[in-house]
Amino acid sequence: MKLVRFSTSDSLGALFTKLDDLLDALKIPYAHNGTIRLILEEVIMNIYSYAYPQDESGHFTLQCAVKKDRFIAIFRDWGIEFNLLHNPVRHKPADLDSTPYGGLGIEMIRTLADDLLYERDSDTNILRIEKHFN
Repeated sequence: MKLVRFSTSDSLGALFTKLDDLLDALKIPYAHNGTIRLILEEVIMNIYSYAYPQDESGHFTLQCAVKKDRFIAIFRDWGIEFNLLHNPVRHKPADLDSTPYGGLGIEMIRTLADDLLYERDSDTNILRIEKHFN
């Protein structure tokens, strides 16, 4: 598994450059690269925006591996406890302009990922994501 450390004090551009480098190194099948990147970007945006109080920076890690038939990612952060699997399910809005802000990224992660597992271990949020290649 490849491990990358991130800091919420980094710019989003720097975070996404690290993500690009990681995904390039893993040689993810082309047909799945865009979907996997979108899932990971959404998780990164949630951690970056909400895991730590606004006046504090924090850290998080991302471990990734490609097995023969799947991609596996494990995020760890030490921020506010948040289990995205317990977030209420939101149905696809009829009109984005009248939709309340927030929550659609979580719904996108749930829809695009094949398996999600959340665990809180002491002061650590751990989110495991799998995307199958078949």
